[in-house]
Amino acid sequence: ENSYKFDTETIFPTATINLKAGDSVNFPVYASPNKKITLSIASHKDILMNENPETPGLYETRIEFTEEDVKYRSQKAVYKIMGKAGKFKNKVFSKGKIRIYPKNHILAIGKLRKQNQRLRPEPQKGEHILETRLFGKVKITGQLNGFYRVLLADGQDGWLEEKFLKTATYFNAPKNNAWKVDLQ
Repeated sequence: ENSYKFDTETIFPTATINLKAGDSVNFPVYASPNKKITLSIASHKDILMNENPETPGLYETRIEFTEEDVKYRSQKAVYKIMGKAGKFKNKVFSKGKIRIYPKNHILAIGKLRKQNQRLRPEPQKGEHILETRLFGKVKITGQLNGFYRVLLADGQDGWLEEKFLKTATYFNAPKNNAWKVDLQ
């Protein structure tokens, strides 16, 4: 009960993810059970996380990023364990960063490996597939959990697994990054 530890191998995010204002993301973290855990990322400071009653030691909270968060650009998540009377006991930083872009920002142009690809409404495999089909090049507006968010002509968007994109040309890439990358 006096342990104040995090499972540092699973701190979310484990790699850099790209989001836009309006995105809502679940932040999970494993730590010592029955503790007070907080999360700070971008403009969201010391958000109290809820322990999952079915999985002791799993704490979660959902953050919706806003235009206010865009100014923070690239941030690591900071998780803290607080002891009795709110006294700080331990802190850990995520390995990956979260980049927040304005709602209409285009990150990259991607080329599909095969034509006629279908999208998912959320960046996870269990979700149903949308009726929309993709051909040729796509505009990429986000990246999370092995998926890219792509913008459709009608202004809507959907998620495409990374493995379905062949190459991506990034805009506003940092000077040390390649402007064009081949995706595996």
